[in-house]
This record gives sequence, C-alpha cells and structure tokens, in this order.
Amino acid sequence: MTPKVEVPSRFSPEEQKELAIQQFRAGICLIEKSRLLKFDKGDFKFEPVLQDQFEREARTLDPDFGRVMLWLWFSTGAEYLLKGYMILQDPEFLKQADKPLPLLPMSSRPADWANKIIRQQEDKAIQNIFGTLQVVDGLKGRLDKQVGDGIPQSPQRAIEIEAIYSILRSAIRNRDSHAYVMDVRLAHFHMTNDFAPAFNDLLRAAGLKTLLGDSK
Repeated sequence: MTPKVEVPSRFSPEEQKELAIQQFRAGICLIEKSRLLKFDKGDFKFEPVLQDQFEREARTLDPDFGRVMLWLWFSTGAEYLLKGYMILQDPEFLKQADKPLPLLPMSSRPADWANKIIRQQEDKAIQNIFGTLQVVDGLKGRLDKQVGDGIPQSPQRAIEIEAIYSILRSAIRNRDSHAYVMDVRLAHFHMTNDFAPAFNDLLRAAGLKTLLGDSK
C-alpha cells in the first residue's frame, strides 16, 4: 500500500526569508571555497585574489580538473546569491510553486512511477522551486528597487550587474555544467575583478548584513 503524502502548503513570508538567508550563506561559502574570491566577514564584501595563488590551489585540489571544479563551485555560489536576492525582492518568486515533495522510497513507489515522471504527472516530486539562471533576464529592473534595508542600485549599475551575471551564465556556468573544455577558464580569471564588486552590490542591495544579523 502506498503511504499517503500530505502536500505542504506554500511558503510563508518567514519561510521565504529563511530560504533567502540559506541561499546567501551557501553562496558565500561556495564562492569562498572556490578560492576565486575571498570574503571579509567584517565588511561583508568579496575581494579578488591573485591568479597565481588560485592556480596553485586548483592544482593542489586536482592537477587536471581542479580549476574547473573550483569554477563550478564559484558559479553555483554566484547563482545562490542571486536566488537569495530574488526571494527577498519578489514575494511571488517562491509562491509560483508549492513546496516540492520528496520522491517516495523505492519500496513505496507505484509500479508506473517512472512513466508518470517522464509524462510530468508527478512533477512535484522533482520540482525546481528556485528556477534556473534564466532569472538573470530582467535583473536590472529589480536591482534599482528598495528591498528591506538594502541599498538600491543606480539604473546604470543595475544594467552592468545584469550583464556580468549574463556572462557568468552563458560563457561560464552553462559551458562548465555541460562539458569539460581544457583550460577554457583561463580566459575568464580577470573577470573576478568584475564579479567581486557585482556580488558586493547584490549583498548591499539585499541588506544582507542586517538580514544575517537579525537571523542569529
């Protein structure tokens, strides 16, 4: 007999806030562990590192694939930061979907569970409630608005941050996620000088220092 699974209610404002905080914390951790940027916990800001230092640490992680491993952590962390901001900025961002249900244990799954998932009849079991990096599109129209204690960006800076995230999505994140290309990331290290201030602006726009202080 298949056990009954209660469908959870949609996210409350407090749950949304906690999810946003989780995204920011995870994003900061992954970016810091990627060794591409360092994070000053006192000033709540990212700072670039020297390329030679990064390359040494990448080779220590793995002589062949350390670089791409660290860039994957970096781009995933950057996406988490953006998702945290989107959750705070748009109350409807997570209300567009119910909480996802975990896939039932194998012993409890109906015989046709695989076909149902393929036909998307059981999509709640594998639902992506946070969306993809397509949320970058239109980011500039969100960054110049007040979010809590955050500092809105100027229209021009909002455009620049959207452009920087677009490069991250198309030239870095998507490429690294789908195929390994030897040494392809060497051409993008200089962009850490763009990513650090863009991430810092995103954290300020979210009022993150106050947000994390209130969550303790």
